[in-house]
Amino acid sequence: MMKSFGPLSGIYTAPARGGTPSSLIVIMHGWGADAQDLADLAYPMSLRFPGAAFFVPNAPEVCSMNPMGASGSTSPIQMPVLLPPER
Repeated sequence: MMKSFGPLSGIYTAPARGGTPSSLIVIMHGWGADAQDLADLAYPMSLRFPGAAFFVPNAPEVCSMNPMGASGSTSPIQMPVLLPPER
């Protein structure tokens, strides 16, 4: 399902166990890709983290080298982020 968090929109996957998420895992695509390229990773990761929701945002700009992809900056490197649950 598509969802927005602030200025970012992307693919959101609810927790595999259902209910309220215990954490949110944000999967960042690389330079020139888009959210759809990594959205399928949510399912295998949900087997290990069944209480986590997953969000794969699209970068906010069109990539200059690949108009079908996106870019958050001129850097070709993006790092995945794992956020701990709020307590």
